[in-house]
Amino acid sequence: MMLNDEIVAGNEVYKTFLEHEIELLDKKAASKKPTKAQVANEGVKARILEVLTDEGQTVTDILTAIGDSSLTNQKVSALLRQMVADGKVVKGTDKRKSVFSLA
Repeated sequence: MMLNDEIVAGNEVYKTFLEHEIELLDKKAASKKPTKAQVANEGVKARILEVLTDEGQTVTDILTAIGDSSLTNQKVSALLRQMVADGKVVKGTDKRKSVFSLA
């Protein structure tokens, strides 16, 4: 992240302090480990990719194909939304229903 020189013009102490703080924040962000839930979600995402086809499938279709009773529609929908943002899945519509397919 770069500092705008107009904001801190003429104040080298302030600029040095801010650059140091930015370095500390970047270092902290780089060292984060995924949580247990994030690791578990990656496994569910892999299973979703296994059952997805090139044809559009609804969340209910995907949930039925996975066959895990601990998953809910909301959970699968949230993971699919993340996968769409990552470019792994494509979202479309079919008669006003959201359908998902492989990217």
